[in-house]
Order: sequence, then structure tokens, then C-alpha cells
Amino acid sequence: MRQIPKEVEKIQNDLNSFKYDYEQLKSSVYFTGERVEKEKKCICTSGAIYAAYKLEKLFGIMVVEIFFIGGPRHFIYIYNYKGKYGSIAKSKYKELLGKPPIFDSINDLVYCYQEQWSKISKNKIRKYIVRNLDEDVLRNWRTGYTPIRNIEIKMPWFRKNYIKKPKKMPEEYYEFIEAFS
Repeated sequence: MRQIPKEVEKIQNDLNSFKYDYEQLKSSVYFTGERVEKEKKCICTSGAIYAAYKLEKLFGIMVVEIFFIGGPRHFIYIYNYKGKYGSIAKSKYKELLGKPPIFDSINDLVYCYQEQWSKISKNKIRKYIVRNLDEDVLRNWRTGYTPIRNIEIKMPWFRKNYIKKPKKMPEEYYEFIEAFS
């Protein structure tokens, strides 16, 4: 199995140890990366922002919003390591946590979430959007204590993609799933 960078593993472990913040979920108010680090609680949106905040210099700030048909949305932080895509994510469901860098494209990585999510829900992924955190409307996503309100509305649509089934999932994916189960 492909090695996960130690910096990525540390951030995923941090998110796993942080409390899932149900109040944040109800209010549509999300924390900056710095605030997540201080309060040690978040939901998927703030978790993706936290990962971008911590790993920006190494892997950039690619955040993806996944839309499920008739169901929830899920935010993940995506990174590219040695030409392969992986993710970091906060979730109350283990199926929606981060994935190792074994995918050839963002689409293949997002499809992996579909396969995992289908084990617990009938909702399928409709589309995903690659978000640009550095647009002016979100200039405070890194630091400060001011909450970010209505991030889904404020974040500009950078690139919208409809999910496509990959021709073939990488062999490492099945090793990951076996170890994950």
C-alpha cells in the first residue's frame, strides 16, 4: 500500500481526535483553521478548512464539496502526493474519513466515497465541486476567531463535475478497503 505522508497522517489523526460539533452543524457557521486548532472540535466543512490551513505550504488548498442526491453534503481536503490523489476528512461516519493517495484523478477519489457511503445509505453522489478558498469572500478562512457563515453560498464555484464511474479502481484501493473493514 502507498505510504501516506506523515504530515497528512498527523492532520487526519488530529481530526479523528477532535469532537464532532453538532452545534456547528445546525447553525451553518463554520470555524477558521486556527479556531478549529484551538477548540479541537469541528464538522466536515471546518475539518477541510483546518487541513488546508495546516497543509497549504505542502499540498495547496484544494477543498472538494461532494453533493449526495437527496442527502447530505460532505467537504474533504484533497492533496496530490507523487502524482496520486488522497484526502483528509472529518466525519461521524468512518466511511467518509480521509483516503490514502492511490487515485489517478479527483473523480476516482470522489467515486471511492460513493462506494463507501453506499454501505450505509442509498443516497448516491450527484456531483462534486472543487472549491477555491482564497477568493476574496473567504479571506478569513485561515486565522481569526470570527466564524465563517454560509460557506456553501459564499464559496465561488470553481469547477463543477458530475461523478463518473472509473474504468478500474487501483488494486491498492481494495487493500485499503480490506484493512478499513
